[in-house]
Amino acid sequence: MVAALSPNIFAFIWGGRVIMGLGACLITPSVLGLVAALYQGRQRAIAFGTIAGAAALSTLSPLILGIVMDSSGFRLTFAIMAIYFVLVLCCTRLVPRTPLSGNHSRFDVAGTIVAALGMGLALFGVAHLSDWGIVNPQKLCPFTLCGLPPTLPAILIGLVLLGLLVPTERRAQRRGNPLIPAAFVTSPKVRAGLSAVALPFFYMGAVGILATPYLQLVTGFTALQTGMLSLLSGIPMFLLATFLPKLAPHLSSRLIIRTGFIAIACACALMAFGVHAHGVTGALFAGMALGGFGVGAVNSQSNNAVACAVTRKEAEQSGGIQGAARSIGLALGTALAGTFLLLTMAGGFAAQAASAGIDQSYVAPAAETASTLMSDSAFSDEARTWGADAAQVDKLVDVKASAQADAMRLSFGALGLLMAGGGPPHPPPADKQKGHAGHQGFADPPDAPDAAQDHQSVNSAGKVQLHQCYSGTRPAGDSAHLQVQPHRRSGTDRRRDAQRLLQVSGGDEQHGRQKRCSQQGENDRRHRDHPLLVF
Repeated sequence: MVAALSPNIFAFIWGGRVIMGLGACLITPSVLGLVAALYQGRQRAIAFGTIAGAAALSTLSPLILGIVMDSSGFRLTFAIMAIYFVLVLCCTRLVPRTPLSGNHSRFDVAGTIVAALGMGLALFGVAHLSDWGIVNPQKLCPFTLCGLPPTLPAILIGLVLLGLLVPTERRAQRRGNPLIPAAFVTSPKVRAGLSAVALPFFYMGAVGILATPYLQLVTGFTALQTGMLSLLSGIPMFLLATFLPKLAPHLSSRLIIRTGFIAIACACALMAFGVHAHGVTGALFAGMALGGFGVGAVNSQSNNAVACAVTRKEAEQSGGIQGAARSIGLALGTALAGTFLLLTMAGGFAAQAASAGIDQSYVAPAAETASTLMSDSAFSDEARTWGADAAQVDKLVDVKASAQADAMRLSFGALGLLMAGGGPPHPPPADKQKGHAGHQGFADPPDAPDAAQDHQSVNSAGKVQLHQCYSGTRPAGDSAHLQVQPHRRSGTDRRRDAQRLLQVSGGDEQHGRQKRCSQQGENDRRHRDHPLLVF
């Protein structure tokens, strides 16, 4: 409502937009944390997939709201959004309550301030590299620091602050109130899962800053036509993210994530081939659709991969880290791709203009607009204002169009290379890998698919508890657990395993017997069933 009623642009940005950002920062981590708290096993994987599908649907909102904005203005558009969020607020009464943990800890104020300042300064500097300059200040640079634009100093100070975050969080960990728990830093599986969360949003931010301006400014697409193209990626993204965990629970999570990143890399290659000097071809649109399939596949598994790599309490806390990974990925993708595009455009124009026989008196004014996406007609009109004749105008237009297309191809190519290396690293063998907090390591089998794994553990009261963790993950809870394969397991086998666990749960003096019994039960299972290692 603040944005809808704002009297000027200052109130719109620093009132409406800031409040929207704060609300999003609160909602996204809370939703992801609630999923980890309310669901376990396969149901949690399905819930995370549904959340990813909802995020895919949000990419289609500019199409509908853009029509409203074109016809009725921004005030009605934001008023509709306000009504929608009021309805969402009313629906929160349907969300089940989660039990209180009973543990109260102080908020990590120091870690929050250091992380916010460090990340904010680094992203601020990266976002303004193209318009403020790197070493030499550009015309849009508002001020300088010792003759340098403030971009590099902001990035360096941000990185230093992020480095100081490590000892700050170590002290907070000893106090028991870290902003970032140690598991999210020390566990390779958590780091791989967070990269799988961030990279699809990096891709979406990069494609948004590359394809959309090129289609509108160079090829002449209208805002409505560009919005319609979002259906090419939004629909497959929604379908795979929502229904893949439900319809194909037997598929390996790691295989799905790797396949998704390969699809995204191939999509970038298609989009690079679809860019021409004076327009685009169908390959660009095919790449956008293929990228939607890849992002949907990765998003269907990445959130659950992070939640299943830590204990249940840490899984509930992982919503904030995952939300931050999404936001950082989107911001970095937008900033780095835009900067890379504009810098390569300017460099490409200067190199091609020197060999195209263009009069040097026109090169200097043309270089000022070389880092701006423009259509052929708009740039030719600009060139005529410099007094260029028809022959010089044609050369300038050809060089400008070629430099733009080459920069787009290089940008998509670099993005594809990054996505090709974005899959989770291959874990070490299961017998040598250790999980977080003393749990047994888990790895994907090279040939066997993942499945919903049952785990029986003995709690402090001596009762057998049955846990289920989906898509190659281990349960949260007691560290002493026996893996039981649900396939081809009879009731007698399960009762025998439960009795064996009960017999060895009497006290600390029987720890050795419990370990040997668990190992024997595991060996018996491996002989009866096919060897299945849990990721």
